[in-house]
Amino acid sequence: MKIGIDIGGSSIKAGLISKNKIIKKAKIKTPIKRKEFLEAIFYVVDELFSSKVNFIGMGCPGPLSKTGTLNTPNIPKNTNILNPLKRKYKTKVKLENDANCFALAEANKRKEKSIVCLTLGSGVGSSLLINKKLYKGRGNATELGHMTIKFDGYKDVDKIPGSVEAHCGSGALKRIAKKFNIKVKSAIEIHKLAEKGNKKAKKAFEIYGTYLGITCANIIN
Repeated sequence: MKIGIDIGGSSIKAGLISKNKIIKKAKIKTPIKRKEFLEAIFYVVDELFSSKVNFIGMGCPGPLSKTGTLNTPNIPKNTNILNPLKRKYKTKVKLENDANCFALAEANKRKEKSIVCLTLGSGVGSSLLINKKLYKGRGNATELGHMTIKFDGYKDVDKIPGSVEAHCGSGALKRIAKKFNIKVKSAIEIHKLAEKGNKKAKKAFEIYGTYLGITCANIIN
């Protein structure tokens, strides 16, 4: 049995996997402090762990070091999660960029040899697969979320003006919705309103979609 963990800027989700099926899930809000962050990861693993688990795999946003240290804007920086998990659970643990995990899964499902993937959440992650191999350059290449699509636009958490993340992250959608006087706490709520036919929410998605379309066009070119 295996445990898969998705570490996001707003939540940490985990699943217990047996015979390629998720049989149990766990979830917790992502803390902003390092100690609480590690405790949150231990919490979701403890909810699922047993002596039958022989592997823990984690997908995490942003650049990762070979030693398992996270250095991404939306979660506590310079946090090593690889070694603490190995020590506590005495099993094989692997950490990979979440967009890379997504690209490998999508390519396998669609039977594609080469693919570009974007992950839309608190931030915007990306991955590039060429001939079934992840393209990482010298370490953490293809961070397309920091590509500029509006030079005089909003800044992202890394203070990069006009980036994809600043205009296509969940915070950007909430900012657009606010201009239309849509009072919601999350991007998911805006999505639900749009599905119900709310004209203002649909307009917010049109603006958001325009920026996302520009991003995709640039990647294709």
